[in-house]
Amino acid sequence: MGFLQVHLLFWVLLPVFLRAWPRQKETPKLLPCWKTWISVSCRGRGLTTFPQGLSYEIKRIDLSHNAISNLTDHDTSALEQLEQLDLSYNHLRSLSGGALGHLAHLRSLILAGNQLHQDHFSNGNAFLSLVSLAALDVSANGLDNQMVASYLHHLPALEWLDLSENHLTCLANGIFQGVPRLRELHLRRNSLVQIEEGALSQLRALEVLDLSMNSLHCITGFGLAQLRVLNLSYNALESFDGAGEEAPCRLHALDLSHNRLNALPLLPRRNQLRYLNLSHNAITTGANKSQNVTPQNVSQSFAKLMDLNLSSNRLGSFPVALLRGLTSLRTLSLARNCLSDIAVELPTNHSSPGPIADRAWQKQTSLSLRMLDLQGNSISHLPPHFFDLLPDLEVMDLGLNRIQLCRARNSSKGECLHAKTEDCTAFHCLPQLRHLSLRGNNLGLVHECLFHRTPLASLDLSENQGLVLPSYALEGLEASLQELSLRGNRMKTASLNFPCLVSLSILDMSGNDLSAIPPSLLCSPLEKLDIQGNQLESIEEAAAKQLRRSLRALSVAGNPFSCCERKWLQILGTSVLDLGETLCYYRNGEESFTTQISGEQAGQLCPRNAYKVYLAVTAFLVCTVGLLCASVRWFLKRAKTCMLLCLSSLRNKVEPAPSPSKEADSTIL
Repeated sequence: MGFLQVHLLFWVLLPVFLRAWPRQKETPKLLPCWKTWISVSCRGRGLTTFPQGLSYEIKRIDLSHNAISNLTDHDTSALEQLEQLDLSYNHLRSLSGGALGHLAHLRSLILAGNQLHQDHFSNGNAFLSLVSLAALDVSANGLDNQMVASYLHHLPALEWLDLSENHLTCLANGIFQGVPRLRELHLRRNSLVQIEEGALSQLRALEVLDLSMNSLHCITGFGLAQLRVLNLSYNALESFDGAGEEAPCRLHALDLSHNRLNALPLLPRRNQLRYLNLSHNAITTGANKSQNVTPQNVSQSFAKLMDLNLSSNRLGSFPVALLRGLTSLRTLSLARNCLSDIAVELPTNHSSPGPIADRAWQKQTSLSLRMLDLQGNSISHLPPHFFDLLPDLEVMDLGLNRIQLCRARNSSKGECLHAKTEDCTAFHCLPQLRHLSLRGNNLGLVHECLFHRTPLASLDLSENQGLVLPSYALEGLEASLQELSLRGNRMKTASLNFPCLVSLSILDMSGNDLSAIPPSLLCSPLEKLDIQGNQLESIEEAAAKQLRRSLRALSVAGNPFSCCERKWLQILGTSVLDLGETLCYYRNGEESFTTQISGEQAGQLCPRNAYKVYLAVTAFLVCTVGLLCASVRWFLKRAKTCMLLCLSSLRNKVEPAPSPSKEADSTIL
């Protein structure tokens, strides 16, 4: 084999050897940590080990969302001033005995989302030195009852503890013996089915307890007189009885929503409960004799209650007898129950009519409610004396019912006359009512004097398809109404008329069939207007100029705007919120075009613009033809001149000059 063949073979085989040669795997470059003189943040940097070389002055370290699996005493030996350490969502499974021994000033330790269920005995020994620790988060670590006890063996200064999303099934007596100063405990999303007697009684300072999303069935005598907030939502509770407690109870907020309660809970007689959430249960009545739940002892339990949520239960009647004893109640929600006809029982001494008897009855039976939510029931009417029970009512939601509105007529003196009937509802003479919702009640014509002497600030009449709103329908609200919703009523322009609402600033008319802005609306100083999903092809220029004076936010998408009528957009363009979602249309016979209303193409195909283009093209053609004719004329004239010159020169060549000899001879003769 010659030299040339060997040379070629070397260069052919060289890439093969290079690819087969073992090479050291390149280590991916890690992003640098963010550092200050007292804090370090290496969140989500892909670290597999604890960073080294940190200053002893560091007080806060964030190493969350990495891949650190071990923590040794060498890692923390120089961090004697450390106060906060976040190692959440790593792969941490091992803590050496002295890993936390150098951290004498550590106050907060976040270890959520790790694997501390492995080797929990030795890991628990590392916690013994944390005598100053005040906050500990070991949620989502797969810990069971025994493992939790090993970690909480000796934490005398701990005040905040999160054990959520673990595998706890029972709170045994003594499990919290090592954390006597605990003030806030979170046990959300475990599998708790039992709390042994005395398990929480050692926590004399506990104020906040979260037991939501477990499987508890019964709470009896929990013995936490100092507790302020208790969350037992999303369990399987069928009863809650704390009436046997004699010590004063400081409970301020109690959440029992999403359980299986069929009666109101009983609390210690001397309690300070302000907020009670009983939504999404199976409560059918305010009393239950089988569980010794009567209006009298319930009133004693809830004497200071201010906010009661009974929505999404099975109440079939308005609990007047129960509510009369709740003199401090301000907010009540009975939404999504089974209420139909609300009955108000008159006392026996109310047989004699007259204003004095009415005032006495009202004082005897009135409730202190300021907000009442009755949406999502089957209420068709409210009895005449219903509002006499609620002299302080400010907010009322009657949405998604079947309310029938009362008719009224104007007397010869211009006053509204209302007939007190039992089969309809009127909202007149309610001076405290400020916010009313009649959404989704299948309302038709809104009668006059409906809101006579009721100075509403906001009114929701949305989702009443076919609603007719004459100008007299809102009489009495000219000076007070500030917000009005007519969304989703499919109203025509002809069925909508307004009085001069001088205070109206927010109006929602989306989801209707309006073809023009009602002229009566221009009297109001609107700041926010929603007209999405109507049949508007344009907004009149005069209306746009009037709206521009006060309008700050305008929503117009979903209308068939014409690309050829966009003068209003130049006037109101700065206040349009959904300009990028708004389209315009151009139709030419059977063809139609759609484009963004603010785009460059909008308006180019309009008849006016097409006529301008036609004139421009015609002018161009006329000018071109004129220039062409002038050029031809000039060319012909120039050609004629050249031809004459050529003929003249040819003529000179054909006629030669006379001979000089002949001239001389003639001269001699």
